[in-house]
Amino acid sequence: MSDRSPAVLALQVHLEDHQLIFFQPGEERQAVAGEPRHTQLTAWMTYNRASAGEDPECLRALYPDFPQKYRWDAGQKRWHRRRNMQAAPTIGRVVSLTPRHGDVFYLRVLLHHVPGATTFAELRTVDGQVCGTHQEACRRRGLLLDDQEWAETLAEAVRTQRPGQLRQLFVVLLLFCAPADPATLLHRFQAAMGEDFARRHPELPPETVTGLVLLRISDSLQRAGKTLEDFGLPPEENQQAELEEFSTWLLQLGNGELPTDAEGRVTLPPALVLEAELPAVIDWTFGNLTDADSMASRAVLAPTNSTVDSVNSYVTDIFPGQAVECLSVDATVGEEQEPVPQEYLNGLCVPGLPPHHLLLKPGMPVILLRNIDPARGLCNGTRLLVVAVHGGRLLEATVACGSAAGRRVLIPRLTLQPPDDAFPFEWRWR
Repeated sequence: MSDRSPAVLALQVHLEDHQLIFFQPGEERQAVAGEPRHTQLTAWMTYNRASAGEDPECLRALYPDFPQKYRWDAGQKRWHRRRNMQAAPTIGRVVSLTPRHGDVFYLRVLLHHVPGATTFAELRTVDGQVCGTHQEACRRRGLLLDDQEWAETLAEAVRTQRPGQLRQLFVVLLLFCAPADPATLLHRFQAAMGEDFARRHPELPPETVTGLVLLRISDSLQRAGKTLEDFGLPPEENQQAELEEFSTWLLQLGNGELPTDAEGRVTLPPALVLEAELPAVIDWTFGNLTDADSMASRAVLAPTNSTVDSVNSYVTDIFPGQAVECLSVDATVGEEQEPVPQEYLNGLCVPGLPPHHLLLKPGMPVILLRNIDPARGLCNGTRLLVVAVHGGRLLEATVACGSAAGRRVLIPRLTLQPPDDAFPFEWRWR
């Protein structure tokens, strides 16, 4: 080869101590009987082993860069260090390959990233461990655009994180890491992602647990403006049928087409009924109360204010953290009104408005009741997560969902007033 033209470097595959030899059909015996060829690649390794003491710079050179400072002696089948650097440096070019060539392609990738190798085993060594193939070595070095890195990321998280955090990590991978085959990743780790559902409700079949995992993942994706279908993760066929059946039932309920008993009551399908006490209902709905994703996206609805109060009281008691007491200031409006005892006003409960005595804990979800700053996501109905309550008067919180999710806000006590016709007197509280 000319020193003034690109050097096309030979590429041979060695499996342990055996050289992979290519031959034409009918030349098998000659190929087996022949001596292994000493190629530019094997000579590169030989030079690195033999000359590292007197020429340590060779161990810093990649195989494709070797011709810049070393010349190939085709007669002796060995490399020599150049004595004089040329004005136009020699450019090394390794034979071009594609993944369809098999493991030799991944050998080529390693040669562009591992300098100074003295053996093929050294090329395949990653973090002190010799990999079985060049492809495995590339994968462990993070040199391949496949999903193995994401699989290893999830596998590492399985050992240390809770199922809810695994589901959120999977959502992050979908949104920001573009896995090539999300369905395969989901199938591999769906049992770990649904372990909390399976543990709390061992009677659930695996396909139902998978459906719950997909539902939670879908909730998180929707807050980012995406759907399962955007990533090739549509509901399974049986789950799709269940959703269609439920949609039909809801329409019939809304249109008054379902049969009723003598008192006009509709019988709910068994799949919609959870016969359990309040603690089991809370556990089913939220799971881990410290999981911000659960707190931001789920709620318990109740038909009466008394049930709402009992649910809130129970969850506040079991919610981790130190409670902060927040009290309202209640007063009638106008001097002409008959005086109303303060304790009476404190005891009044108005639907949709907070009680006089409110206990809050960090991480607890709360609902904003006024349009403070709609452009920043602070409007009536916005769900917030409590960060802290300062002096019982200033709420520090983060927006839990929507386009402003994660934004930290400060909200003072606000003056609220019930509808004029709700009471025989006019009053308000802060």
